[in-house]
Amino acid sequence: MRQLKEDISFFLHQKMFVVILALTALGSYGFAVTHESIGIDDTMVDVYLNDGIEVLMGRWTIYLINKLFYLGEFMPHITEIGGVMILLLSVVLYCILLRRILGEKIGIGGYTAFACAFISQPFLGGLYLYYYHSGMDVGYLALALSLLFLLESFGRKGKKYFAYLTGSMLGLWIAVGCYESFIILYIMGLIMILFFRGMTDQNKLTFKLIFQKLALCAGLIVGCLVLRAVIQKVLIAIFSIQSEYSVESRALTACLEFFSDGNGLQNAFMLIKKYWLQYFVNAVVYFPVLVYVLSMVVFAVAAGVLTVKRKTGCYLLLFLGMMMTPFLLTLVEMMPPLYRTCQFMPFFIGCAVLLFYLVCNHKRWKKYGCVVFGFVAAMLIWNQAYEMNRIFYMDYKRYQYEKEVLTDIAKEVTQKYGRGSTVIFTGHYSSPYELADYYYIDYSSKEFGLICRLTDWLDPHLKEKYYSPYGYTFAFDMYHSMIEWGMYAFEYPGREFVNFLRMHGYSLQTVYEEALIQKADIYSENLPNWPEEGSVTEMDGYVIVHF
Repeated sequence: MRQLKEDISFFLHQKMFVVILALTALGSYGFAVTHESIGIDDTMVDVYLNDGIEVLMGRWTIYLINKLFYLGEFMPHITEIGGVMILLLSVVLYCILLRRILGEKIGIGGYTAFACAFISQPFLGGLYLYYYHSGMDVGYLALALSLLFLLESFGRKGKKYFAYLTGSMLGLWIAVGCYESFIILYIMGLIMILFFRGMTDQNKLTFKLIFQKLALCAGLIVGCLVLRAVIQKVLIAIFSIQSEYSVESRALTACLEFFSDGNGLQNAFMLIKKYWLQYFVNAVVYFPVLVYVLSMVVFAVAAGVLTVKRKTGCYLLLFLGMMMTPFLLTLVEMMPPLYRTCQFMPFFIGCAVLLFYLVCNHKRWKKYGCVVFGFVAAMLIWNQAYEMNRIFYMDYKRYQYEKEVLTDIAKEVTQKYGRGSTVIFTGHYSSPYELADYYYIDYSSKEFGLICRLTDWLDPHLKEKYYSPYGYTFAFDMYHSMIEWGMYAFEYPGREFVNFLRMHGYSLQTVYEEALIQKADIYSENLPNWPEEGSVTEMDGYVIVHF
């Protein structure tokens, strides 16, 4: 702890590091902190935390934090500020992790660039659209401590060795209790530790060591998942947690059936193709994916150079691990992971920035290399922060529009049928294209033509899932219509609309009887769509609102 305090103090006393990191955080998250928006899941906060659905999904960490620091009612400003502060502390710990490996080879400018590239990475914005961010900030903090324990276990023996490994497993356990995809960051963190340790001293990197540490990492992950299952059962028993809602189990064994049938190999190949599209081909149109691909290129070049220079294939093996590790989540989820679940991405891109720093800082071209690095780092951080603001601004526009739609409905219902009316929502709602036009490209565009050339040779039908009347859609998981989701969320049509309106001062009711809902669906088949005259009507004492 004394060494950790000294390391934290070192970074906090670096004025350039603190000022630039603070400005980057302000530029990246300032809009989200000052402009609240209510979206999907935000109306369900009480059920997730107070009723314990999070525990049923295996996400127990924030549930327990809620017992100490109340989060169970939607209150975005304080959670946004708290989340950013925890994230800033986390990125300092990741800087400490890397500094303990690379030391003075990296100047404070390099660590500043790493930290700023980390916190401004736009995929983080995908979770910041949710209230309390699914515990992502706490997960990053716990995972940083876990990797620090793991690093300190290198070269240790006896009780200290097992103590550090235990600490690493517990940190991972807490992180996975926030979000399952932190397992990928843990594996990626180990790979980065091995890669950078080998760069500083070739004697610290051998094939034997790589396989030993990967096997150890696998064992710690298994131990973490066992502890996760145990605490899940304990919390369910202690707090008598049960739910009427259908929730995803998040079990890692769910993929066995997917690969065990006769089409197992075909299914696996389809996942590879989808992953290729989402995490490589989309670089043509989506800046965050382009940065990921360029970061991969940086490591590919470094691995190739080090392989020739050091006459060992260890670096190529580690690079292969960097490429394959993110795909593991695809195998578990049976689909390419959503961009917001890529918790490894900020760390990976930050490490690529550090590697680029080492190249630019080489004594042969150090004089001009520093200028090049500064320009590239500034360009990267600015564009990432710009992309982050775009995510928050589009969500804010979406919220303002949908709030107007639902409150107009509530006003009409209240005026015609009185306060507290019971409403049944029917039909289907489509969010206006203009609210998320950034995430579409026209089928006649040059970019789409290039995407076709990169994918059609492999599978001409690969892109069809992302076709829409407005064009090819990318980053589809970074924009969510609250009304589209709320129509049928948790098997209760329109229930979340009632909760949403209650948060805005309207007291309507809804129904849960399946027979009555089906009757309303049949009754509304010939009704006009909202906001046309007659889209709000009455049936057997219930108010029908038809989209």
